[in-house]
Amino acid sequence: MIDIDKPNRTRHDVYLLFKRKEDVTTFLSNEITPEYGRFRAEDYIDFSTGYIEHNNTSHVNMKKLTIITAAKLDFQDNDYVYDVKYRITWRIAPGGVIVADDGQMKEFSLRPRKDSILTLIR
Repeated sequence: MIDIDKPNRTRHDVYLLFKRKEDVTTFLSNEITPEYGRFRAEDYIDFSTGYIEHNNTSHVNMKKLTIITAAKLDFQDNDYVYDVKYRITWRIAPGGVIVADDGQMKEFSLRPRKDSILTLIR
């Protein structure tokens, strides 16, 4: 069976995936290619900001973005995702990786296409 990915017509944003052990600043200074891949995604839930309180003493401004991609990469918690367009480094939130089928071709396919939903924080 041939695995055909969905076209990336709506997924214009380009991201780079870095594992926890890699250094994003080394990549940016030397312009080396990432070991784990480049992928395209689109916004799933728009960018938002909010305050998180730590031990009732300080407030931290947390930025959050949720994206969706059809890339078949090994996304894990606390991996780094670099946004090429805006040059921003994000981190995948704990529990922020959801792999779900796209709701199409379930009836006639043994392997429906999968989408990864990533919650990014900064």
